[in-house]
Amino acid sequence: MQDNFYSVLEVTEECAPNEIRKAYIKKIREYPIEKYPEEFKKIRKAYEILSDPDSRKEYDTMSKYGDEIRQLEAEGFSAMDEEDFQKAITSFKRILIIEPSLHNIRNQLGLALCYDGELDKAIAQFRKLIEMQPENAVYQSNLAFACEKSGYIEEAVFHLNEAFRLDPNDINIMYSLYELHIRNEQYSQARKAIENAILSKDNEGFHKFYYLFKLVEIDIHERDKSSIERSFARIEELLENHPEEKAYVAREYAKLAYDLNEVMMYDWSKRLTERAIQLDPSNDDIGELHNYTSGNEELIRENNSLSKDQKVLDPLRHAAGLYIYGSSMDEEEFEESVEVMLHNCNYIAKNQPEETISSIKRLMIKYPAIYEARKDLFSDVMDQAMVSKREHEQYDQMKNDSLITNSLKRLIALYLSDFEQDERERYFDDILDEMSYEQPNKVKQGIDRLKQKYPDLYELNPNFLSEIKKK
Repeated sequence: MQDNFYSVLEVTEECAPNEIRKAYIKKIREYPIEKYPEEFKKIRKAYEILSDPDSRKEYDTMSKYGDEIRQLEAEGFSAMDEEDFQKAITSFKRILIIEPSLHNIRNQLGLALCYDGELDKAIAQFRKLIEMQPENAVYQSNLAFACEKSGYIEEAVFHLNEAFRLDPNDINIMYSLYELHIRNEQYSQARKAIENAILSKDNEGFHKFYYLFKLVEIDIHERDKSSIERSFARIEELLENHPEEKAYVAREYAKLAYDLNEVMMYDWSKRLTERAIQLDPSNDDIGELHNYTSGNEELIRENNSLSKDQKVLDPLRHAAGLYIYGSSMDEEEFEESVEVMLHNCNYIAKNQPEETISSIKRLMIKYPAIYEARKDLFSDVMDQAMVSKREHEQYDQMKNDSLITNSLKRLIALYLSDFEQDERERYFDDILDEMSYEQPNKVKQGIDRLKQKYPDLYELNPNFLSEIKKK
């Protein structure tokens, strides 16, 4: 027997469907399965292909144009892998010109169009596929994908629900539906979709765990602690019936703990990491996450007290809050807040040095976790404040020092001020003008005394003072 299906059944390529049926019955009588198993398999396969109009049409096409189609198909898939979607589109279109009924090729064309941004054309291809094969879950999912990219959210939801109805065991379909709702902040719809999946009789064990964890993610988005409590209770109840999933549940708890850390729900995160350690004590990564979470929980506790502590200056409290909650801000907002905070910290260090020093000492004693977390910043501000304190103390002494000329006193006062630049320049010119009328030896003597007795004031601008002395 030859492998050509028409030859196997001994019919012509133009034969009618009823002739194929008659030929098949005749051949299986000649070659019963118990005596001729291999021949029977060939006869059966030939009949299955040729008795279905669609598969027969595809077989005829491949018999005639098979080499060309296979070459174009290889080129198309290779172009998809290389993300050369225009080339892939061309290859798949050429195949469909030869044979429009090749559903898989039309599906690939739709995907290529979608990835290339030709969304309306992609949607048209997927809709045509669904007209031809409405019970195909893959085509329903792909149409949903194209619809969402086009902004047709309701239609995307409809087709994903259809896909899940057709193939409730495909967890990826439910995942796509869930993510679509989450991206559009449709949390109640996401919850309803997950609950429907949980009710499916085919979703026990591992799948049910997966869906319950998705419910917790929704709870986190909504910051609903009471709902989180209920979701975890359901997970623990299911775990009693499936103890073999302990390691998996521990890993998922750790992932959720990380998400909870991102939204500063450290109390819940700590509970999860503690439970994850109980379930899988050998997992070192979970142990490290637990330590990190515990540390952050202490930061939150301290910050709740610090936010009401009026004995700590506002810019320092702001610095603590940014460290803890900055991850919840968008990048631009965070950068602007940091810039404002640093400016204000510099201001209080310069103009309120004693209060700044007192505030930082209070942070060290009463809020050690926050102080350690921002130690570099607080240490820098403390150093600035200490220098500023000495400057103010030395200035108070210098004001009554008769060996320092009036112009030098005014100059130091200007350095210590917070005038705007244009006002500062105006005063500076006035001071230089005054200095020009003073005796040069008195000015020189005053600069030497500044350097010797008031070193921090001299260091405000040592190069300029040195230049005046030379002149």
